Amino acid sequence: AMMLTQAFLGAKICSLVDRTHPLHTPLVALAGQQCGIALSALLAAWFLTAGAADSATWGAACVIGCTCLAKLSALVSKVSVENHWAVALTSGVRGDLAQLNGQLRRIDLTCKILAPGVVGLIMSVYSPVAAAAAVALCNLLAWPIEAACLWAVYRDSWCRAKLEGGAPNATPMTPASPPANVGGGAWKLYFSQVGLWRSAFALS
Repeated sequence: AMMLTQAFLGAKICSLVDRTHPLHTPLVALAGQQCGIALSALLAAWFLTAGAADSATWGAACVIGCTCLAKLSALVSKVSVENHWAVALTSGVRGDLAQLNGQLRRIDLTCKILAPGVVGLIMSVYSPVAAAAAVALCNLLAWPIEAACLWAVYRDSWCRAKLEGGAPNATPMTPASPPANVGGGAWKLYFSQVGLWRSAFALS
């Protein structure tokens, strides 16, 4: 259901990113993402405790619907922050953009690795309901932190001018020098990137 929702609605929703406010769009998307995950966790906790057969169908439908909302919101926030914000703040310089995207990916992968372990530990020590409540609480607490971080970047005059379409008074960034000895095509250029092997190890 999540993949079908993303396939049919993802392109239309992400097309709104270029036509909306650079700060409001990721804030709303992150709010939808965190609320969708929190509601899914709370509904799953209620479903585990209730155990009523007559409410199983609509309860599962509500969990799936909230999960689809979170998936679409996550897609919008990813396009807005990782694509729009990253490209604008680095002025499209390949080296700076690769470094910034690498840092964002490192944070993302760290959360994806640690979160299942922590939830599994809570589930083993306490109960699945406690784990679902912890997931909901963490996601509700995450949005103010993410909003504060985005606002801290956006309130800077240089960053705001870049995000809103260019900074005429800003000093232009110099293009990064191309990597040395990249002859041999795209594969050699790809494997010549700094930090590639550390990223590959993290992904593995």
